[in-house]
Amino acid sequence: AHQMWVVTANLTAGGNIKFRLNHDSGTHLGGPDGSLSLNGANIPVDATGSYKITLDVNANTYTITKQ
Repeated sequence: AHQMWVVTANLTAGGNIKFRLNHDSGTHLGGPDGSLSLNGANIPVDATGSYKITLDVNANTYTITKQ
């Protein structure tokens, strides 16, 4: 089954995000330029605002689009 999640969230400039497994930062997905890896780097937030965040677990990719 294809596993894709989409959420709209308010993010703050200078912060970072990552995708955590079961609210545990010990196991997370992160990385640059829309490409994810297990326990990869935090994803920086460049500007404060509302963002549409899409996570595709099967492809190990993400998009973050300012709304």
